[in-house]
Amino acid sequence: MTTEKTYVDLDALGIASSPGDAIAELLEEQGRSKQEFVDQVGFSESYINEILSGEAILTPDFAEALERVLKVPSHFWIRLESNYRRVLDQVSRNGSSAG
Repeated sequence: MTTEKTYVDLDALGIASSPGDAIAELLEEQGRSKQEFVDQVGFSESYINEILSGEAILTPDFAEALERVLKVPSHFWIRLESNYRRVLDQVSRNGSSAG
């Protein structure tokens, strides 16, 4: 039995976007380069790349750094991360029960 992975574009469905998407949008709006952001936020470039791609889980410490650098409250980032992971979990469960 083979398992097929189904790609679901969460943004197109209007369900949830990753914190990484929101960070990238803010960086663009604020005219900051990714390297400038990496230097300011104080976390490794590899971790930030994983956040931007939606692979890594956004931690409370990183949310506080985002608040300091991007001027968006840490509770926003924590809630966005929680909602994003919940939607991914739901999509994963629905996809695995479909076959």
